[in-house]
Amino acid sequence: MKNVMFFAFLSLLLCQQVRVQAQETKLTAQFFQAYALNSIPLWEDGIAKMEESIGDDATTAQKLSMAKIYYAASTNYMANKKKDVAGELLKKSEELLTAILREDKKAAEANALLSGVYGLQIGLSPIKGMTLGSKSGRLLSKALKEAPNNAIVHHFRGSNLFYTPSMFGGDVDESIEHLEKARKIMEQKKLVSSWEYLATMAILGQAYHKKEQLDKAKTTYSTALAVAPTFGWVKYQLMPALQKDMETAK
Repeated sequence: MKNVMFFAFLSLLLCQQVRVQAQETKLTAQFFQAYALNSIPLWEDGIAKMEESIGDDATTAQKLSMAKIYYAASTNYMANKKKDVAGELLKKSEELLTAILREDKKAAEANALLSGVYGLQIGLSPIKGMTLGSKSGRLLSKALKEAPNNAIVHHFRGSNLFYTPSMFGGDVDESIEHLEKARKIMEQKKLVSSWEYLATMAILGQAYHKKEQLDKAKTTYSTALAVAPTFGWVKYQLMPALQKDMETAK
């Protein structure tokens, strides 16, 4: 009888685990589409489901996952000129990352992502650059030291170098190096169906475009669109701008 009860309990736990994993997989796909489509309704629905599913007792891994989603969603809210909501999402991401780093100051992805959060906060309020700019740089240096082969770390380092003006340390060539590392690691680990990969490819393409390496920019954008044909940022903005310059260069 005890064995029957034990196996029944074990079966229940396994079923719950399968349901949780299925929910996580479904949400990951939804967030990928939300980012590709720049869809506020998809973000709102997915974030509500994520928060309900995780609740208040999030593990460190769940906190990091949530922080990433808040960050990614904030970029789309900013693109849709919903700056107040973007600011709220960035604050949530910052709080989660700060909690992680209180427990482990060396957490590489948390350091890198917090650097990205600070970067977007500067975008919302440029005056914050006076205090957050140096913090962002220190966080990235720490992240690279702790995890030199981490795709997320290289993504945020490359993004930082691309968007930072050269007079403040920005460097497009170095940006390309880090973004290419991020791309290769994600492709090797088969992580291309993620908003992080799409973001990496979009910024990498812009970096090649800026350096007038137009063929490489086109290949980069085409690769992104092969993964996500509905990726609006590339499909309707970045690729047309590139094609216009390619026609002019002929």
